[in-house]
Amino acid sequence: MGVASDATGSLRTAFLILTVPKLLGGVCMLLSRWTFEGDARKVLDEARG
Repeated sequence: MGVASDATGSLRTAFLILTVPKLLGGVCMLLSRWTFEGDARKVLDEARG
């Protein structure tokens, strides 16, 4: 945030510019959690059976 703020001269503009990367990062985290839960379920099922 600091680098973007310094480059643009405005904290508000820096927040607006970095909104898209933050949203994409959040989506990636949610997708990885979804696949992780599926993988964990498979491992636990194999360990039990």
